[in-house]
Amino acid sequence: MESKKLLKHVVKSNKQTINHTFNVLISLEDQIENMVIPYLDQYEIPAEKRKHIDDWILQSKETRNNYQKLIEDCFDTLDLYF
Repeated sequence: MESKKLLKHVVKSNKQTINHTFNVLISLEDQIENMVIPYLDQYEIPAEKRKHIDDWILQSKETRNNYQKLIEDCFDTLDLYF
């Protein structure tokens, strides 16, 4: 029983660490976006190329959110074992 409690604590700790790491990465990505977009707005970038940049930013946010949800789902599944 003690090993089960210890393992549950380790899983909870890992989950918190991953959540904090994701929050830091999200903040970093948002900060970079807030710095780069005004820089790009200063120059006349053709609409087609700007659309590619905007699509890339949107896609990376969607991918990040999907990945985060996948990890949360995995931890939820793991919690079911305890």
